[in-house]
Amino acid sequence: MVADKSKFIGQHWGPLPCESEYSIFGRVCVLNRITIGSIHLCAHFPQENRKTGGIRRLSETAKLAPFFTPPVLKEIAGHRDPISSMDSWGTGYFEEALRFCPLCVAALYHSGWHQLKGLERCPIHRCRLRFSCERCGGPLHRYRVADSSPGKHPYRCSKCREWVCSQDPSLASHIALRKDPDTIVRAFAPLEKWRKRHLQLTHQIRRVTFFGQPPSQRIERWWPTSDMYFRMSGRIDNLPPGCEHDGKNPGRAMTWLCWPVTGPTAFNSNRDDVLTYMALLGEIKKWIVSEGQLPSVCVKRWQLFDGGGELRRGEWPASALAYALIRYVWEGDDSLTVHSELQLRATPFSPLQRSDTFVRWNVHNSDLSTQAVLLGQFAAFFWLIKRLQSTTRKDFVPADTIIARFIYDKTWPWIGNVIFPEIEGLPLGRFENPQVHVRDGLELFRWVERRQRSLDRSRFRQSRMSPLLGEG
Repeated sequence: MVADKSKFIGQHWGPLPCESEYSIFGRVCVLNRITIGSIHLCAHFPQENRKTGGIRRLSETAKLAPFFTPPVLKEIAGHRDPISSMDSWGTGYFEEALRFCPLCVAALYHSGWHQLKGLERCPIHRCRLRFSCERCGGPLHRYRVADSSPGKHPYRCSKCREWVCSQDPSLASHIALRKDPDTIVRAFAPLEKWRKRHLQLTHQIRRVTFFGQPPSQRIERWWPTSDMYFRMSGRIDNLPPGCEHDGKNPGRAMTWLCWPVTGPTAFNSNRDDVLTYMALLGEIKKWIVSEGQLPSVCVKRWQLFDGGGELRRGEWPASALAYALIRYVWEGDDSLTVHSELQLRATPFSPLQRSDTFVRWNVHNSDLSTQAVLLGQFAAFFWLIKRLQSTTRKDFVPADTIIARFIYDKTWPWIGNVIFPEIEGLPLGRFENPQVHVRDGLELFRWVERRQRSLDRSRFRQSRMSPLLGEG
């Protein structure tokens, strides 16, 4: 069967516009009544790599030659579906489980844009996208072929084993769709336009210091990088067309603290820092008490860590434990609770805090910087406690290395940024009415970039003219 290419239906058909890798694989499987595992076996793809390689990887090594003609293989090798063409900032915009348009699947077509979070209707047919099997209502598997079980059939429900759409896929429907590819291009044109603008924008932001390398593994533990980029993208760019009113959209549940930084300076703890710290911590304490989730017994002393260094959670909510951890990091006492009194300190902060903040950040310890650090640490502690079953002392210190922060250090003044998933009701101190907004910082950064390019061009022209002027 493999040697006789004429037995494979559709081997002369290349990918349609915006078609996903899943769809290209799925069409081969459905038309020829084979499974995903059969393609892997016929292509002699090693067992250990079947779940890590996609159709593009197979096509580039010509291992799909039994299923496609050489010209089509070249098309597949150069084809990029919407998801694979996005960078790490954009992949968070897409759902992992299969989402499909019933009419598209009936025509043996699926686009990566169908996976877009918040997109409710198919841009081609305007019908609602499905999140479950139309026949039994069962959940759908991961849409990527490389992540699917090799024994599974594409577009079939893993629960009832029937087609996920009520109308059976047919060759006639696919041929009708293939005759009018311009319809697909026009339908997805607004999304393609957004994708190109999004890539240009994120390319600019990657020049910022923070994005020279991925966030540390310590940040990854409480805030996965893909989700971070997903939410940030929604704040620095317009949302994809058709996704404006969905609650799952990026940026809806994210806090972004942005403030002007005057440049590098040595750390200098003083009374103003203490007053700023106490004022904001007092606001956070009132918020925690007002939430009404504290234990009924008033406990003013609670040993945060046991003998092995593991956090003792008891009946405390995550917010109260994060508060206690803040006081431990800043004041050096690991037995304070939300019921413990706040007292004006006559001595500098704990060495734990002194080594963790402004020296490494290379910024002035202004009231805004102090509040940004405190809020960033509180959020990191809060989400660590929320998302991990077990945490130890080492998970929380040094405390500055778990804050998601970055600085625009190519502008003047420098622009500091601290980001974290939103904590509903958390007081933000002076950041309730910020001096600088996210878009202000980005606009300043872009202006500096344009100015720098202009200066570089001027110097280049002068360097070329200098020999000519010298000869004259």
